[in-house]
Amino acid sequence: MAHERAGSEEGAFTAAWDFHSKSTLGRLLNSLREQIEVPEELDEYLGEGIDRRNEIVHGYLTKNASRLADPKARLEIEADLVRLMQDVKRRDIVVNKLLDALFEKYGLSNAVLKSNADRLWGYFNPGDDKGHETEHH
Repeated sequence: MAHERAGSEEGAFTAAWDFHSKSTLGRLLNSLREQIEVPEELDEYLGEGIDRRNEIVHGYLTKNASRLADPKARLEIEADLVRLMQDVKRRDIVVNKLLDALFEKYGLSNAVLKSNADRLWGYFNPGDDKGHETEHH
């Protein structure tokens, strides 16, 4: 959206590509609201998802390293990580629905973009055995 507003100016897309902070999330949602309808309650809901993601990524295991030696504590850590990841995944689903609404405006969809990405992956990585298409088109 920043790229589009900047008239495709070089570097605008890259400068806007930071999704891991709440201030960026707020700006992103405000920009998205200029394009499609976005419920107000999503700000807090998605912000909580960023908190969960950051909790996982920024030192979760380091903070809990001393507990890893205890089998019972390890099970608690595993259950906590599963809960955190499920919280993030639920929000990812909501974000994908918003993206589909935005992409529809431009005649695209997540499914089309994923299919194209798989096709390109297969083209540039022939013989890859990770389930990506490997046929050249």
